[in-house]
Amino acid sequence: MISGPSMLMMTLPEQIYVFLRAILMGVFFGALYDFFRVTRVIFGVRYSSAPVRDKKRKTFPYLDRLPVISSGTVSVIRSVTVIIGDVIFFVICGVGMSVFIYRYCSGIIRFYVFPGAVLGFAAYYNSIGRLVIYVSDAIVFFILSVIKRLLYIILFPFAFLSDRIRKSIKNKRKKAENESE
Repeated sequence: MISGPSMLMMTLPEQIYVFLRAILMGVFFGALYDFFRVTRVIFGVRYSSAPVRDKKRKTFPYLDRLPVISSGTVSVIRSVTVIIGDVIFFVICGVGMSVFIYRYCSGIIRFYVFPGAVLGFAAYYNSIGRLVIYVSDAIVFFILSVIKRLLYIILFPFAFLSDRIRKSIKNKRKKAENESE
């Protein structure tokens, strides 16, 4: 490792190289953040750039009988997953930035590294990131609708039979009550 005043000096091409690497690191951080955003979509957190799918949701009559988690519990689970995801993301970014500065800047913090990383992150987030969230929301919606349809197909015969049995028992009770009067 170089020590002394020459360690502090970087030529302009070296600085441009480090700046471009910082932009690429920001793009990597954007892709990493999209991973965490996709997990949020899976847990039901909605984004403004994602398509609105609530109007197209089809309700199935027998799926209403399944146990439902309260909305307060769902909200807490969503909040906890967002907080945990954010903490993990920022720890990974902090370690990545530290390793980057140590590797490419000899441990010396250069003022242009942070704006380069922010620029790369912003470029990714506002271009490819929007597409990723839109597509992932569509995929999650499709998978959930397929699961709901499968549950409906599986549970329909049982629910249908239980309704028929319940109605026949009710009718027999009414007949028994009418005959006993």
